[in-house]
Amino acid sequence: MAERVLLLKDISPAAGEAFTEAGFAVDTFPKDIAIRSLGRAVKQTGARVVGVRSGPRLTDGIIGSPTLEAVGVFATGLDAVDTTKALRKGVAVLAVKDESALAVAEYVTGTIYGISRGLFQNTHEMKRGNWNKGHEGSRQVEGKILGIVGFGRIGKKTARKALANGMKVLAYDVNPDVEIKGRIKRVDLDELLVKSDYVSLHASSNKGDPPILDEAALFVMKGGSYLINAGRASLVDYEALYKVLKKGYLGGAVIDVWGKDEPKSSRAKFHHRLARLPNVAATSHIAASSVETQDGIGRGVAGQIIDFLQTANSEEVVNFSENMKKDPGPMDPDFLRLAWIHKNMAGAVAAATRIVSRLGGNLVGAELGSPYKVEIFHEIGYLTLDFEDLAPYRVPGLQRKLSETPFDIKSRVIFG
Repeated sequence: MAERVLLLKDISPAAGEAFTEAGFAVDTFPKDIAIRSLGRAVKQTGARVVGVRSGPRLTDGIIGSPTLEAVGVFATGLDAVDTTKALRKGVAVLAVKDESALAVAEYVTGTIYGISRGLFQNTHEMKRGNWNKGHEGSRQVEGKILGIVGFGRIGKKTARKALANGMKVLAYDVNPDVEIKGRIKRVDLDELLVKSDYVSLHASSNKGDPPILDEAALFVMKGGSYLINAGRASLVDYEALYKVLKKGYLGGAVIDVWGKDEPKSSRAKFHHRLARLPNVAATSHIAASSVETQDGIGRGVAGQIIDFLQTANSEEVVNFSENMKKDPGPMDPDFLRLAWIHKNMAGAVAAATRIVSRLGGNLVGAELGSPYKVEIFHEIGYLTLDFEDLAPYRVPGLQRKLSETPFDIKSRVIFG
């Protein structure tokens, strides 16, 4: 029987197609499904994979489902899942890599031109029948300074587009090891805010972190400059931003992310007083939402999950530490492979090899290198073990024996 994958319908169909081609059975659910209903579906279908975008946030009950092995997050950010709890339950989390960076960079570039030339306000006035041919407030972009806060993949692509359009670029990243070179100047946050004509936010943010831009920081920004937030709502104190914009200190803002104020359903209405200001261009979390990007995300994240489940390749698992990320290589058709997430305690590896041997399995010999690999994430270990000569009917017994040890979290046996 094919293993089941549950996907929310706002995920690109390309994801479902990839899973189906790989031999999985795919069920889709409305994106605004009640979390309890999703939990029941996981339990009733014995799903191995659940795929979500930015929500709903998966409950401990879903993460703790005994059949669940992987969660796919088909969106930037990991707000939909507690990655640490998932690891402790033996659930791998796989997510977007580079697929959305281009779309977000294009969004930022486009909105810089839009706010500089007053396109958003002018369009609104035209729809109301007002003809305003004046040039007041309309500015050219070339030669202006873009400050980028957070210089990861999206920040780098945004910088390249800005440079190509004749802008100057300043960059700030809290991580001193992030490489910033060439025509892009690394500065501290205050210098970036003081000098930039546009500030674009792409930094990471953890739950409970204070906003990078509070009221004091907003007033450090260059007078008449523009703020663009297509990163995370928590990076900015929106109440403070409202006050600063109302006072006319900043030229305007582009806001694409709204955090807890984003409607849970497409049928719900959106209300936020910041969005109603005339010098704010408000969009509905669409920066990464191009057709090409969503199809790329669908195929990319699905491919990572398929590789993890069919070969135990953990290189792209975001809740594994770097030294747990291993590619044990393609499956040999004559072998089986055990992938075991376990408590990292003395005797765990010996217990696994002993159980395999007692059930009649022979560990792979030296011609394939080390018969096992184990790495440590605090108290969690990840073991891949290739073996042969174990009758398929004994596989459930192998997993049952592992579950009876004090080390077991979750295991999977893959057939070559």
